[in-house]
Amino acid sequence: MEANARRLEFSLASVSEAGTNARGALLPFSEVLSAEAFSDLKLIVTELVRNSVAHGPGGQIDVLVELHTDGSIDGAVADEGQGIAGSEVYAEPGKGLGLLIVEALAERWGVRPGKSEVWFHLEAQSFHPAASWTVASRAFGTRGRIVGGADGTNTARGTSRKQ
Repeated sequence: MEANARRLEFSLASVSEAGTNARGALLPFSEVLSAEAFSDLKLIVTELVRNSVAHGPGGQIDVLVELHTDGSIDGAVADEGQGIAGSEVYAEPGKGLGLLIVEALAERWGVRPGKSEVWFHLEAQSFHPAASWTVASRAFGTRGRIVGGADGTNTARGTSRKQ
C-alpha cells in the first residue's frame, strides 16, 4: 500500500440492500473526488456488489477501495464463492449488465483466478475543486472507515494483513 493512499475497506451482508449500503460506505470519497469520478466509482462498486448478491453463495461481501495520491483508484469486490468462470464474465442478452458497465468505466479490470473477486483500476481522477489531501484525511478519519496505516496493516479489524 502506498504510504499516503487513502484506503477504505468494509464488509457487507449478501442482502438486497447491499448495493445501497455500499454506496453509503463510499461517501468519504464524495468529499475528495469530482462528481463524475465519484459517480463512476459508486456505479462500479454497486454493480460488483449486486453481482455478488445475485451470483455469490450468500455469505459476506468484502469491498476494498484505495485512492492514491495521484488520483488513481484501485478497488476490488469479493465474496465467498469458488470463482468466476470465463463464460460468466459477459452478460447474456436480457440479463445483467454489471461487468459490461465495469468494463465501460474502468481503465482496467479483471477477475482473480480461482477466486470470486473482481478488481478494477480507474486512472487519475479529478479531485473535488475544494479538496486537498488534508481534507481527504479528515473526511476518512471522521467516518472511522479508513483502515490501514503506512505499513499496510489493517487497523480497523484489529488484524495485521499486509497488502
